[in-house]
Amino acid sequence: MVTDPNARVFTPWPHEPTDACTLVHCHTHNVDEPEYDAYRVCGECSHVFPTAAALLADQAALVKRLNANPIADPRSPDAPPVLMEAATDPDTIWSCPHCAHDF
Repeated sequence: MVTDPNARVFTPWPHEPTDACTLVHCHTHNVDEPEYDAYRVCGECSHVFPTAAALLADQAALVKRLNANPIADPRSPDAPPVLMEAATDPDTIWSCPHCAHDF
């Protein structure tokens, strides 16, 4: 276990959240993620993006998964599906790639 400067205990392996870790528990991965020096933290699932590169990588992975099974437009089923493009600027990512909550 790792302890932060305020003596909160973090559990780095998957577990159910407790009162002791509720503020730092990532509900997407079920682990505690300390927030100090984080680039961005999701207000919904509490996932911590430690750097801009980590946010870009997670968003790129989401785009890759979505593009692997594109959904045809129900209004134009014969049209090719529109594929997403991964962001190259972290300031253009407005929602969490793990839970879709707005930042």
